[in-house]
Amino acid sequence: LDNGYQSPDNGYQSPDNGYQSPDNGYQSPDNGYQSHHNGYQSPDNGYQSPDNGYQSPDNGYQSPTGNMGIPVFNLTALQVASLSDKGVSSSSPGNYAVVFITDPMSLTTSQELEPAISDVLGKWDFSPDAFDSIPVTLVNFDNYFISQNFQPVGFIEQDIENPSPEPFDFTEIDQIDLADPRELEAIAKDFDNIFFQHYTLPPHASHHEETDSNEFESDLFEDAGTASTIDATETSPDDLDLGPQIVWVISIENEQDDDSPDSGQSNLIIDMDGIVFSGDFDAYWKDAYGVNTDEEADWKESKYSTDLKGIENLYSDHPEISGNLFPSDEEIIDIIRHPPVVLADKAESLQDGLYLLHGEILATGDSPVSEVGFILSNSIRFETPIRSIGERLGESLTFSTTFSNLEPDTSFYYRAFATNQNGESQSSIKKFKTEASDQWQGNTIDLGAGWKSSDWFGSFLPYSNDWIYHAGLGWAYVVPDGENGIWIWTQYFHWQWTQPGTWPFLFRNEIGNWMYFVKRINGEPVFFNYEEQSYQVTPPPSP
Repeated sequence: LDNGYQSPDNGYQSPDNGYQSPDNGYQSPDNGYQSHHNGYQSPDNGYQSPDNGYQSPDNGYQSPTGNMGIPVFNLTALQVASLSDKGVSSSSPGNYAVVFITDPMSLTTSQELEPAISDVLGKWDFSPDAFDSIPVTLVNFDNYFISQNFQPVGFIEQDIENPSPEPFDFTEIDQIDLADPRELEAIAKDFDNIFFQHYTLPPHASHHEETDSNEFESDLFEDAGTASTIDATETSPDDLDLGPQIVWVISIENEQDDDSPDSGQSNLIIDMDGIVFSGDFDAYWKDAYGVNTDEEADWKESKYSTDLKGIENLYSDHPEISGNLFPSDEEIIDIIRHPPVVLADKAESLQDGLYLLHGEILATGDSPVSEVGFILSNSIRFETPIRSIGERLGESLTFSTTFSNLEPDTSFYYRAFATNQNGESQSSIKKFKTEASDQWQGNTIDLGAGWKSSDWFGSFLPYSNDWIYHAGLGWAYVVPDGENGIWIWTQYFHWQWTQPGTWPFLFRNEIGNWMYFVKRINGEPVFFNYEEQSYQVTPPPSP
């Protein structure tokens, strides 16, 4: 292959006599940098970002019904032989489930191939006539799956019962006056929904039992760990109302959304006395009343939004919350006058490092809105907030403001605010990420059609997700090192480092040694490998 090529500098020394890796601990793509768009596909027939969007078979496959399932793959005899220690002649093609087995003593995980079949309805199961399972002996199991581009043909659904909720923590974290809906609105403003949940307890007679001393005890209180004894000479069981009793709570919850930042905020439970707890409503009902919410027909809930209209409907539908069973419409409207309800909308990237945030006033609180704007921080706890007043056009309910000079490649959190004579309210938290700095490109010349020419790196076509097509290297994923250099990921050589003044020398992280980019010959890049002291041509990307 060298065809008489000489080492580019006729004497370049290995890195112990010169260049050093700027980051000896730099990790491979799956432990560090990832493409911002895992689904981006380049024009060369499917080339993808460093992690290829692939997840190991036991981490995320889901059956069509949404339940976790064991993936089934259609394998050739050669693929079965490659995964195991069986020869091709003794391997059978067919559908196999990949089963992960954990040793309870050593906690090590191994894989086995189990033959699988599908019935006429397309439901997959393990084959009843199957021979013994085939242990997977291939060490580089995940990489082989990537290289073969395996796609599951189905899933074997697993009957996994929902685990019991953790015991409820009855520690009081707050108490509000439910007669004032403004207090409920204040505590629920950062959540998505309010649920009014109620249950009809069985008649009291079923919870009481006469004792030998003419006293009776309430099993209801006994279940909670407190005995309640009533003297029959003062109160007779006949004097008690033994009819059914309705109990209710308010559950304040956030919806699960992968696109929203995880604030770590727990759901809230508010009981009939306005006492606020933090935790899961299933556990509350189970531990407080012995009610399984999935099975009890008498347990019901109604859903409301946390905005002005939602709270108004909640108090109108359930006047028992405020203690006023028959409030008038005027009373309902009067007690829920409060600050505006505001929404933080999208963040938009403009030119020259400007970011435009959009917001909307959802309700004025029956008072003129005097001020709107945004609060911005690089901390989800808003430890160092930046407050900026927004711009409204006349009486428009939408508003916006711009932020500049933000740190590149950084996540920022923002929330909108609005103020009227009743006070200020803030929206839920949203997030955006600033664009990575492109200073590594140096002084570039626009060549047209999106192509650029760097004064040190040559010609390349950049994409918005940090991929480039380099005139010499081909497809590459580029990440600045935070100083003056760049890390480059290519499909064949993986991570390599270079910088102005070093290029076309590349430090290859995987082997801990240097390479020299010679030029492109017959459409393929040619390198001199200093570890092997030979020239090397990269093969074309896998389809």
